Amino acid sequence: RGLGSKIIVNCRNCNDHSINSCSLINDRAYEVNTRMIFAMRLLGIGINGIKKFCAFMDLPKPVFQVTYDKIISNIAIATERVRTLCLKSAAEKEKVLSIEHNNSDGLTVSGD
Repeated sequence: RGLGSKIIVNCRNCNDHSINSCSLINDRAYEVNTRMIFAMRLLGIGINGIKKFCAFMDLPKPVFQVTYDKIISNIAIATERVRTLCLKSAAEKEKVLSIEHNNSDGLTVSGD
């Protein structure tokens, strides 16, 4: 479970109750793991650096390599989608501005 945890409260007089340390993604994975990996990757730190950080901070061991790879893949897919949407939006805005200024609606690219 990586950095996430669950506390289960047992009571003889009522139903058991479980409390997650953070929100879950798709009711399976702790969000804190994805956030930790994303933040560390932004800093240029991979799984081994995360393991060292967790050890130094006396935190639980992070996720296994297989889970890390899945999270990295999901982050890559999400960032690709955001990049594509941003580029499309920028191209549309440029096209509108070009038409407003009586320029052609095509874009000129210079490789200087």
